[in-house]
Amino acid sequence: MAFDFDAQDQAIVKQRQLPRARCKQPLIGDFVRFPTGEIERFSEHWGDALQTSPSGSFYLSESGEAQFGGASHPATPLDQLDATETFLPGAFWIFHHNYPGPGRAVYFKIPCRLFLTSAPYSGYLGASWHSEDIRYIRVQLDRQFRHDHQQEEVVAG
Repeated sequence: MAFDFDAQDQAIVKQRQLPRARCKQPLIGDFVRFPTGEIERFSEHWGDALQTSPSGSFYLSESGEAQFGGASHPATPLDQLDATETFLPGAFWIFHHNYPGPGRAVYFKIPCRLFLTSAPYSGYLGASWHSEDIRYIRVQLDRQFRHDHQQEEVVAG
């Protein structure tokens, strides 16, 4: 049986989302854009670096932290990440009405911060691993970055 995301689930998500909104540091589920234009989400935090993934499942816990399920790429050092003021819709799930059990997942999207990195892209999973959301976001960001770059050239010229 599939459950619908309803008002009670929305209230649970709103509470869990609050700590994420206040945090300026990269969190599991946030996005990163590599110099190649690749977009991935942070999947594992190792203190001084974060691994990324082009897809996977992100459970939003009561603390606002996320747990990741899926395959990860090599880590990106924290000192090579720059926060932006851009937020992108990241997909997460919780248990319907906060009651755990098989088949009780409900899915939703919440704003996740975009980080830029100067680190080289070292992903190896291939394009078939990229989620549809990531593909769509990459196209949109590529357009935005091209537009911003063209605007900078006009101002500088």
